[in-house]
Amino acid sequence: MSVIVTNENNRFILSNSSRDHVTYNFFRFSNNGILLNLDISILNAQKDILLVCSVRNDNDLIEMLFVIEKLHHLKIDVLLMYFHFCRADDGVNFMANLLKNAGVRHITSVDMHTPHKHIHNISMEKFWSNFINDKYVIVAPDKGAVLRNGSLYHLNLFKERSNNTVTATWDGNVLDIKGKDCMIVDDMIDTGKTLIAASDFLTAKGAGSVSVCATHAVLSENASQLIQNSRNIEQVHVTDTIEHKNLPNKYQVTPIFEYILAELKYI
Repeated sequence: MSVIVTNENNRFILSNSSRDHVTYNFFRFSNNGILLNLDISILNAQKDILLVCSVRNDNDLIEMLFVIEKLHHLKIDVLLMYFHFCRADDGVNFMANLLKNAGVRHITSVDMHTPHKHIHNISMEKFWSNFINDKYVIVAPDKGAVLRNGSLYHLNLFKERSNNTVTATWDGNVLDIKGKDCMIVDDMIDTGKTLIAASDFLTAKGAGSVSVCATHAVLSENASQLIQNSRNIEQVHVTDTIEHKNLPNKYQVTPIFEYILAELKYI
């Protein structure tokens, strides 16, 4: 059984789990130097380490690499609950090569936007399928969502970008949604524009209500407030792969660490 190791700042991921774990933290000097606080003695007797991280920015990435170097004499698996390079092939390839070259044995990530042969992806399709009530019409906001979780959806939308605006329309299959409750499911909420466009389109077509499920609440810029202010989005369900404090009242956060650990057994 691997020992779970995580950053003090990532303890929110394990806050609803009873699993024993070891935490570490960093002290940053005024000249940007870093001091790692981690009691290696409690890990040296272990053979296997599961390093759990949410890599939201370059500082998180550097800190993760510090820990991997400190534990290089052990067998390290990395679980990336989220990482900020996940949206493009080059970024994902960079992360995979970086961790492999650092000596990481297995790399796992959650609901990846872009798949990679050296990173095992844990799909959230089964999780959302069990989470969402049968009354909902489950909607894919764009083609990317269909590629990731195709069998989950009842209805697919097509997204168009023009300058700084996003619009949605039917993508082939047309379904009568008048008076029906719709649930848009996507891997992440970044600017919120895709979800707002989809919800506006569904409402215009007569949907009784529109809510959202998304794994990663990136919420860049003022996205959380844009969605809060949207008249056509009723509720937003996100997971705790990224920590946010004081989200607006439309948001509900669901812990997923135990689900992820259960899925890890199949690797």
